[in-house]
Amino acid sequence: MVWFHREYNFPYWFSRTVVKLAFHTIARITIKDKMNVPDTGGVLLVSNHMSHLDPPLIGITCDRKVHFLAKDELFRGLIGWFMCSTGQIRVERGKGGGAVEVAVESLNRGLCLCIFPEGTRSRTGEMQRPYTGVVVIAAKANCPVLPVLVEGTFEMMPPKTKFPRLFKKVRITYGKPFYLSDDERDLDNREIVRRTAERIMERIKALSDA
Repeated sequence: MVWFHREYNFPYWFSRTVVKLAFHTIARITIKDKMNVPDTGGVLLVSNHMSHLDPPLIGITCDRKVHFLAKDELFRGLIGWFMCSTGQIRVERGKGGGAVEVAVESLNRGLCLCIFPEGTRSRTGEMQRPYTGVVVIAAKANCPVLPVLVEGTFEMMPPKTKFPRLFKKVRITYGKPFYLSDDERDLDNREIVRRTAERIMERIKALSDA
């Protein structure tokens, strides 16, 4: 079982198992092409963001331990212990070395890191324009980028709802990894960076036809 790998400590294994059982009880989940995720080495998962349910769903459907960036305020008390124990990555604001630097360092350490290029959840169910930080991270880490499409979570838990709706169809599709080209890694050209970020979102969107 994959969660007995050295990456998977007990808190992560336990919480992943509980969440996986819960989701498979309340939703109809389809997972497609998860074998596209490399077994080892740094890889940047880039996903659309439709709901609070997206991070845990990606976490339970990917065979690797998935790390997410989280703001420093969450790392306090019992929740903070849980965040640290399950491998979530703290981003400290105002202390130099922001989210981009933390993400690049994590990828260089060989972690599987997931980010949401849109920066926040969709309020309409439609994909939003991406921030260019995703390009900066991918270019500096020079690691494979793997698009992930999450479908159905907006309907399952739309904005301003506190509890998920039951028995909705959810599909998680993992695309094929790719590297940015030399031209796309030109961070000095803002227009290239912007267009590259949009192409990454287009790769995510294209998975709906896969």
